[in-house]
Amino acid sequence: MKFLVISRTKDVFYTLPQERQMEILTATLNWIEKYRKAGKCKEIYWMPGWSRSMFIWEVESGEEASRVTTENPMTPYGDSEAYGLSDWDVHVKALMEARG
Repeated sequence: MKFLVISRTKDVFYTLPQERQMEILTATLNWIEKYRKAGKCKEIYWMPGWSRSMFIWEVESGEEASRVTTENPMTPYGDSEAYGLSDWDVHVKALMEARG
């Protein structure tokens, strides 16, 4: 099951002392790397001008996606949107079958 997650850092993060920001950032980068190595975090992109990150995750279930998300040290300091993704070729095949 693939998900597109778009995240943005809340302004409150930048009110933290710089040392605390760096602790959280380092922990977050370690969290990302852990899941990249595990093959769960497939892609990461930065959206210039939008101050957002986009991630493609591949997990077994929505529950796993929820668990992984709550492990992210930045969760309290960010907003995110998650969208379940459907493979295009599978979608077209189902569409053609439904049309008869």
